[in-house]
Amino acid sequence: MRTLNKNKQKMYYANQDKTVPIYETYTDADGNEYRLDTGETKLVYGEAIEFKGNIAMSGGEAEAQEFGLNLSDYEAVLIVGKNTLPITETSLIWHVTEPTKGEDGNTDEYSADYRIVKISPSLNFDKYVLKKVVK
Repeated sequence: MRTLNKNKQKMYYANQDKTVPIYETYTDADGNEYRLDTGETKLVYGEAIEFKGNIAMSGGEAEAQEFGLNLSDYEAVLIVGKNTLPITETSLIWHVTEPTKGEDGNTDEYSADYRIVKISPSLNFDKYVLKKVVK
């Protein structure tokens, strides 16, 4: 299978940059505010970078499984040339929408269209199984 230029569409990807702790603000009875660490962390993504790739929406029969995943586990498959993108299973993909930034100035992960569920490299191309981001 080849990745023809005429089949490629403009998309964006963002890789996980770091994790940051999540804090909550607590106000006591005297009106004093305290910042408490919840013990949880949040993924922060770097800048969204433009690329071109072939994307296909999933389809087929209900019992069909690809990569050991049921069809309900993913919505699309992205195909790009071998080793052309530095994306991982924590990366985000924008296909229909444009990337936006949150109030903190970082890339908004909920503006993405897809998350990568699985990566399946082959001889000439890399195949990424995508799951829709719940907004």
